[in-house]
Amino acid sequence: MVEFTVFKGSKGGKIVEAKTTREVKHGQVLVRITHSGLCGTDLHYKGADMALGHEGAGVVEELGEGVTHLKKGDRVGWGYEHDSCGHCKQCLSGWETFCKSFCLSLM
Repeated sequence: MVEFTVFKGSKGGKIVEAKTTREVKHGQVLVRITHSGLCGTDLHYKGADMALGHEGAGVVEELGEGVTHLKKGDRVGWGYEHDSCGHCKQCLSGWETFCKSFCLSLM
C-alpha cells in the first residue's frame, strides 16, 4: 500500500489537499505527478469529492507485477484517454483515438 497526496474538489467548491492510499496492482504503475493540466472538466468536478487533473506528466515511482515497458525513474505523460494501448503507430503518432484497442473498447 502506497500513501500519496491528491488535490480534489469539495462540496464548497474549494480545492483541498488530501491523503489517500492505493495498492499498485498487476500492470499498473504509480507516477509522482510533476505537472498536471486543469481544464473545463475539472471546473465541473471542483464541487465533487474527487481528484482533479486528468492530464499530466511525472516520474514512475513504483511498478506493479507484469510491467515490462517502464522502469522506476522513467518520465511519462498521459491525456484524458485511457483505453488506448500506447504502443501502436496510431498511439505513438498522437492519433490515440484510432488505436485498435481504444476502438474495441467502444463496442
